[in-house]
Amino acid sequence: MARNKEEEWNGKCCGGHRRGAGKLIFGLFLLVMGVGWLGNEMGWWTVAIPWLPLAVTLIGAGMVVKWLLYRD
Repeated sequence: MARNKEEEWNGKCCGGHRRGAGKLIFGLFLLVMGVGWLGNEMGWWTVAIPWLPLAVTLIGAGMVVKWLLYRD
């Protein structure tokens, strides 16, 4: 049992899961990428980003490194 409100809260909510801006940013990134890809496939617009696979790979690698460095 928590002794005070700070221990009870401890930066967590929603079933004990931490709410962070990183998940929001990642979700927005996926949303933008999905809409862009869909629009490109449907012919709504033509977007040619040749460095996109590299960017996605670097973002993923950064997330893995961050997890490895800051895990509990």
